[in-house]
Amino acid sequence: MKITKICNVCKLGIDETKEYARFTHFKKKDDKLSEGYYHIECFRGKMLGKDLEKEARGILNFAKEKLGIPEVVQI
Repeated sequence: MKITKICNVCKLGIDETKEYARFTHFKKKDDKLSEGYYHIECFRGKMLGKDLEKEARGILNFAKEKLGIPEVVQI
């Protein structure tokens, strides 16, 4: 299998026989500025902000640990 498209999130090859997303950025109606390809799961995670949420949670946990704030246990 020849890989011609690379996911812009995880940087792995995309299998074109499976579902994937193509994002096209237009400057004007017929003037294509750029085009990107994504695995569906990578695109969904990017749109939902899952990576950003994980990073923010990590930063908050680090700050709490440095400040000596105890972990809150939820029931």
